[in-house]
Amino acid sequence: MFPRTLTVFVNHLLRQQSWARERLAAHAGSHLCLRAWPLRADLNFSIKEEGLIAAGPGVASPDLLVTLKAGAIPLVLRRHADAMKNVELVGNAALASAVQELFRRLEWDPEEDLSLIVGDVAAHRMARTGREFLAWQREAVERLAQNIAEYWTEEDRMIGRRADFIQFRLDIQALERNLGRVEAQLEALRRRARAFAD
Repeated sequence: MFPRTLTVFVNHLLRQQSWARERLAAHAGSHLCLRAWPLRADLNFSIKEEGLIAAGPGVASPDLLVTLKAGAIPLVLRRHADAMKNVELVGNAALASAVQELFRRLEWDPEEDLSLIVGDVAAHRMARTGREFLAWQREAVERLAQNIAEYWTEEDRMIGRRADFIQFRLDIQALERNLGRVEAQLEALRRRARAFAD
């Protein structure tokens, strides 16, 4: 069930972006194996001539093995900069390069899907409103985090300010230097006392 759903979703994205279909069409007939935690079984796909994928049975040695390490799926879905550090590609180098580019650049265009239901103008307005709402939410979360941090560092003093930590470290270093000088002076006095006693 899941491989079929994933295939339908990926093919939908590929149909929206012709550059991606062209990249994959160059590897028509190739077989991919996707291994991702926490999935219990490998997902196997073949690339069709039109640059789409088809779920199918596994082959003894796929042209490309794609392994998503633990925690990689959320990073890939969020298009995080570190996502590719958690994806391992083993096999055909040209196909691996194409798949890497898909991971980086392939994205859903919700405005195009909305336009099929409500028309171009309404879809554009809805998409713009959605983007503005998400930007407002991000900004509100950032402001809240800044306000909490400011309260804890300035008002409640639960967390020290960076400048306070730097000054504290400088004070300790100065104290260590002074202590070293005092120890050196004490050792000099002990030597003098021993010499005087002899």
